[in-house]
Amino acid sequence: MRLTFSYISCMAVAAALLMPQYAHAQSLREEVLFSVVQISTIDATGEGEIGSGSTIRNNGLVLTNYHVVIGKESGEPNPVINICYSTSQFQNPRCAATGKVIAYNKEFDLALVMPDKKIGSNGKPTNIAFARAWKQSGRNFYVTPFRSAYNNALPQILDRITVWGYPSV
Repeated sequence: MRLTFSYISCMAVAAALLMPQYAHAQSLREEVLFSVVQISTIDATGEGEIGSGSTIRNNGLVLTNYHVVIGKESGEPNPVINICYSTSQFQNPRCAATGKVIAYNKEFDLALVMPDKKIGSNGKPTNIAFARAWKQSGRNFYVTPFRSAYNNALPQILDRITVWGYPSV
């Protein structure tokens, strides 16, 4: 028996209506999925890297790793940092903003990046502040929810987890 897309969609809607916890889990999944951003960088030598980050504040602040945005040779923030957002789990993210490193810690391998300038349709940074452009668009950032659907329980050894991101390969 071949299931059609509409049948599967109807089943998902029925499950959401009959099992509210399913709807909550789906909503939480989307919040997490779309709060994950791709970060592409170019260091001072012209080497490119791709990594991941998570939007953690409504102003677009991104938490990422030190090694993603700091040059290996220089120990300074890479001169080119682009933040790319997903709008679908089936499409590649779109780079919409340049990023500016505002804090980092090498020992903890953490960095904070703030969206800076809007990237135009030609793929180049504009002089428009990204925060202003984003606000005018009327869209909201998906923010990583720092809560658990399971009564704030942390994962235990052998628990199944799902990881979304953009590894550099």
